Amino acid sequence: MQEKEKLSKLEKENAALRAALRAAEQRKSKRGSSVWPWLRKATTAAILGKNLKQSINQLYTELPRNVQQETMAEVTANLLHRLTRIGIFALVVGLVPLLILLTQTWILDNQNEKLEHQNELISSQNLLLDQQINLEEGNRRSSYVFLMSNIMDKIDEELKNTRNGRRYLSEELIGRIVSLSHAFRPYRYLENNKLIPNPLSPERGQLLYALVNSRLEISTYDDIFEKANFSYSDLPRANFTGAYLKGINLSYANINHGNFKDAILDEANFLQGELEYAIFDNTLMNNANFRQANLAHSQWYDVLAQGISLAMANVRSGFFNGDFSNAELEGILLHDATLNYIVLRNAFFFNSNWLNRMAQYDLKGSFSLTDNYNIEQDYIYDSGRNMQDTVFRLIPRNDAPQLQFSICESLVLNLIRSAPALQKLDQELRQQGDRSRYELQSSPFLQDEEGRPDSLFTFRRSGQDTTQFEQILWVNFDPQDGRLWTFSPAAGEITKHAYQEEMYDNFLQNCQ
Repeated sequence: MQEKEKLSKLEKENAALRAALRAAEQRKSKRGSSVWPWLRKATTAAILGKNLKQSINQLYTELPRNVQQETMAEVTANLLHRLTRIGIFALVVGLVPLLILLTQTWILDNQNEKLEHQNELISSQNLLLDQQINLEEGNRRSSYVFLMSNIMDKIDEELKNTRNGRRYLSEELIGRIVSLSHAFRPYRYLENNKLIPNPLSPERGQLLYALVNSRLEISTYDDIFEKANFSYSDLPRANFTGAYLKGINLSYANINHGNFKDAILDEANFLQGELEYAIFDNTLMNNANFRQANLAHSQWYDVLAQGISLAMANVRSGFFNGDFSNAELEGILLHDATLNYIVLRNAFFFNSNWLNRMAQYDLKGSFSLTDNYNIEQDYIYDSGRNMQDTVFRLIPRNDAPQLQFSICESLVLNLIRSAPALQKLDQELRQQGDRSRYELQSSPFLQDEEGRPDSLFTFRRSGQDTTQFEQILWVNFDPQDGRLWTFSPAAGEITKHAYQEEMYDNFLQNCQ
């Protein structure tokens, strides 16, 4: 009996549990069924709108037969209204990232401006630091000026104590001058409240100018220039008239508007120097180095510049007259230059089209390169006769008599200048400030008033202040037998001179 009661009780409990389970499942089903219809209703209302939905339902009700005109108008109006709202919503949604991008751009611009301002401040600080460093370097260099003053006092003292008027300096003093030239290292200084672009040494320029004006013996200058360093010298508008600067190192120097009239610049080094508007008049500058120098608007009158290097030099708008035999002309810039009786015998370059390119430079003057020269290929050999490179040389044309006359006159002048006695006289006259030069009076290539050529080359060397009857010296050269002699009107003497024999051989080879 008790077992039946227990069984009955368990059945009732199971039935109650099943009822509770069914009730829970029904509630769950009702919640799910109630969410989805609500979501569908909300989505439809959001997309279509209440009025559009009603008008479409009305349209479906009246289809397919009795569709009212008002119903179609409501559907169309509600549709357009809804599309407009969606477009405005899309526009607003699209403007949000655009506004975000514009805001980011504005922020970045502000940051960039701040960075640029910061960079400007850093650049200004660096510039001020650079100026301070260079000014400190300049102040340190100024301490050497006192040493230079002491050296110049020593020079005056030694020159006063020299015998026979010979202006030599002792080896000890020359050593001090050389050391001082190396101590005056280049630096950048302020000019118009700005640092100059390239370092220069005004002190080296002052030292050189003081030495040149001391009119020392040539051997003393040779000793100084052999070891001293005058590169980067700052010498704008320097007047080196009659100066002896053989073998000097003036590379990277600033000598714009410099005057080198009657100066001796043989074997001088002007590598990458600034020499705009420089004047070279009756200047001796054999084997000088002007590679990559700025020589724009420079003037060259009656110069002797054999073996000079003008490779890649800028000589725009320059004026040229003189002997440039064996000159190196590779890469020279000759735009708007004027050529006037220029000797370029055996001048060389490495580009076979060099002469053709000259036509593009708008060369001026009566002298024509193509009418007076041909190009011949040549080779460069080392000491072991191994070919190193191919070069092209300018060779005078046989049908250019005017050029031939200029070449032969130049060769005779070289022969005269090779005579030791005349060489010494030339150096002494220059040291005394004499500005005389050799002037051609007659030549086998010229005709006199009666149309007859002379048999001799005759030159007159007269000073600037002499009259027609007070010439310093008459120089005669006989091309037939090679005799060279001078006549001094003041002393009434005729003197025969020896010279370098190879000069006469060179003359015979080119002028006979």
